Amino acid sequence: MHELLEDILLVAVNTAHNKNIILINNIREESSVYADSNMVRTILRNLVSNAIKYSYENSEVVIYDSDYQENTLKITVSDSGMGIKAEELSKLFNLTAKSTTLGTFREKGTCLGLALCKEFVEKTEVLYGQNLNIKKGVCFTLHFPKVKKVNLFVCS
Repeated sequence: MHELLEDILLVAVNTAHNKNIILINNIREESSVYADSNMVRTILRNLVSNAIKYSYENSEVVIYDSDYQENTLKITVSDSGMGIKAEELSKLFNLTAKSTTLGTFREKGTCLGLALCKEFVEKTEVLYGQNLNIKKGVCFTLHFPKVKKVNLFVCS
């Protein structure tokens, strides 16, 4: 997960630099999950992109992991940006809602990113949640099944 996120942050660093946003990868190097890597990459790329878009200048976007129960790893994308207005919450994951909020530098969105994340999460059976604090930023958390260590025995 650490390496996958590093690849995502390499693409996002120029956009973050324009707003003087520091991107912090606090995912442990040994963290591994059982999931489709392309879908995970798309989900995290969307969440990081949104975190940058809605973060204030001179702030941070932090991505970190934590153990949750025995077989689950939580990955959280956190920003200290503009938050989400209460009236926008019902439209957040809805493909048919034509609502968008401009980013802190008046960046436009397509209204598709979070809806796409939701679809991918449902397909991969990853749990998805958010902690929304109006004017204090947003945290999106993904719950992944951990990769289980397998003992390999060779019979002869």
